[in-house]
Amino acid sequence: MSDPVAERLASVASRYGEPLALTAQALARLEYRRRHSGKTCAKCQHVRPLSAFTTDTRKPDGLSSRCKSCEAQRQRERRASRRV
Repeated sequence: MSDPVAERLASVASRYGEPLALTAQALARLEYRRRHSGKTCAKCQHVRPLSAFTTDTRKPDGLSSRCKSCEAQRQRERRASRRV
């Protein structure tokens, strides 16, 4: 596997009972999203390209649930609330 996403998925999947099946499922979901224009952000509900999401190896598809702009907004609000 020369794809870094595939390698990351394989390393995460190796911790589970059927690593090859889990990796194949995750890669199939990722390939579907690549072909079908992206992923929906959990916060703003917009369909964004995969490049608009950070990687998160804890997620089945290897991508965070919020887009980078929503995550940045969340972090700004979090930092502002901690200053007060």
